[in-house]
Amino acid sequence: MQTAERDPAATLAARDAAVALILGAAAFALYAATRQWRIYGDGPALLSSLTHDPHGNWGWIHVAFMPVARFWNGAFDWSTPAEALRFLAATGGAVTVATTYLIARCFGARTTSAALVAALLAVTPALWFYSTTIEVHSVHAATIGLLAVATFLAPWHRPALALALVAVLLPLLHLTHQSGATLHLVWILLVRAAWSRRTGRVVTWRTTALVVAPVMTVSLVAALLLSEHLRAEPDFVGASDVGAFITQSRVELTGWRLAGLWGWPIGWLWLALVPALLAPRARRSSGLVALVAAAPLVAFFTWLGVPERGAYSLGFLPFVAAFVASGADEFVERFGANRPALGRVATVAGVLLVALQAWHGVASNAQVDDGSWRARSDARGAFVRALADGPISLVSINRAGQLVETSEPTIREVDLLARLTGAQRAGVPIAVLEEQIVLVLESLRTALDSTVVVDLGHRAHLDDAPELAEILPALEERIEATYTVTEHDHDGRLYWVLEGRRP
Repeated sequence: MQTAERDPAATLAARDAAVALILGAAAFALYAATRQWRIYGDGPALLSSLTHDPHGNWGWIHVAFMPVARFWNGAFDWSTPAEALRFLAATGGAVTVATTYLIARCFGARTTSAALVAALLAVTPALWFYSTTIEVHSVHAATIGLLAVATFLAPWHRPALALALVAVLLPLLHLTHQSGATLHLVWILLVRAAWSRRTGRVVTWRTTALVVAPVMTVSLVAALLLSEHLRAEPDFVGASDVGAFITQSRVELTGWRLAGLWGWPIGWLWLALVPALLAPRARRSSGLVALVAAAPLVAFFTWLGVPERGAYSLGFLPFVAAFVASGADEFVERFGANRPALGRVATVAGVLLVALQAWHGVASNAQVDDGSWRARSDARGAFVRALADGPISLVSINRAGQLVETSEPTIREVDLLARLTGAQRAGVPIAVLEEQIVLVLESLRTALDSTVVVDLGHRAHLDDAPELAEILPALEERIEATYTVTEHDHDGRLYWVLEGRRP
């Protein structure tokens, strides 16, 4: 009987839990200190859903995120819902760092190597960015890390129980982000590795194909069906047709977009792969896992072409980091038998890589939030809040995507940009669109009993939005014809307060 490598449960000790906690705490402190005021990507929609629909069911295409966000928002006394979401992202990043260390240790990496790759990942631009902004990706990465560690530590001496536990937990990969469906394939390899290491006997590929793969497939189907069911809930505000949403989101791939997908957001971590690639044992174990985790994500998101600052690399980077750690150890063992200084050189090189990556992370992410966003948001929120007592609905065409809720959560901002651009692409007649917008305004006035304020800041950017150049002036005329308005000026930016319908 072939003997497997050492048991990860025996490898992990109290010291590893302490190291993981220290790494996670340090990462959390870093992310909390560098959290961004400016919101990005899906952040405006997530913030709006959390702020104004606190009791809704699911509310997002990645259906597990909003229930987690609502629990998190209610569990602690946050100053604003925006701060709750920022700290949720920071916590997700910290858990990702801690579990990356544990995954590397489960694959047999030394404590020093595992800690260095976890630190390297912590300051990688992709993880650093998404751990400091309102988005879903760090929570998804944390879920991947937690499930990977749980898979290694499952009771594989009772394989039926362990396999059932993993299969029950695995749908969380897909529910925290739709791309998690691709990771069910890599979990076949993780289960094989964990089962082999815990029992001391190599699980054959035949057992893997006939037992593990079918169970993982059933788990994947269950995840897809559950996600589809939850997305059918009436509170869902994302894309009801994921296929159509993906098709509409696809953009032409360019060199710049390719670099934004897999280049600078990953940074110096790519260089750290070099010694691991020269380690045959690591290539066959953690390297194979990293490859199978990365291949479908790289293929699909390269086809999609949307760079998203490396967000989609977070689905496989913890496994790449584990491969780097175990491969580096094997490299030193293989080539350092007669060179005792090689281990010290490798450690120093690892520390230097972490420092270079940290510098790269600061340079990459500092350009996104320069500190002026908060001042502008605070001033805008204070001005609009002073326009009326009671509930206020601020209607805007917000090309910057910076909702007033970041500063003033008592105001509901309704951004019409997506509705208008979608109607324009669909060829909806302007007259029909005007009727739809008036219905929105009337609903805000009556159903929510709020004062409606229309932000006319889009006037300064009409040259940048030629597709809306015809729609917006016509829409303004319709609003003035329908409502009595009072005009207010804030630093050259005009706002209309709708006082009532004209007779």
